[in-house]
Amino acid sequence: MTSAGQIIVDKTIADRAAGFINEAVENGWKGNINYSFRTRREQQIEWDRAGHDRNKAAEPGTGEHEGGFAFDLAFCSQSKSEQDAVVKAAKDFGFKQNVAGEPWHFSTDPSRDQLHHAIRIAEDAVDLFGGKSQLPSCSAFVQLSN
Repeated sequence: MTSAGQIIVDKTIADRAAGFINEAVENGWKGNINYSFRTRREQQIEWDRAGHDRNKAAEPGTGEHEGGFAFDLAFCSQSKSEQDAVVKAAKDFGFKQNVAGEPWHFSTDPSRDQLHHAIRIAEDAVDLFGGKSQLPSCSAFVQLSN
């Protein structure tokens, strides 16, 4: 079986995220997971790189990646059949491509309150545990491997 890599997600979507990625791989997707959880510092870099344009990046403290609700997949360079496998799996597990111009971005589209709560927990956990690599030590997040 092909391995898509690892992601860090909010525990409330962990089962759905695993199901989504596993189904996509089982149906022929051979891509990789390019990005999942992003720290506030990493989001600030993306925000600055985008010139503070909300059409190109989320403002720090508001991003789905910061809350563990989104991940980016190798998508555009994949064959049509692989893209179809990903889109079908996303739909089957309740993920959406909800960022215009970013077909590689998949999210559960959390509520604003849910997202802000998760971001606060993530920020505290990153500070407490000394970095993103230790985030799965916090019971609010799960690291998944395919």
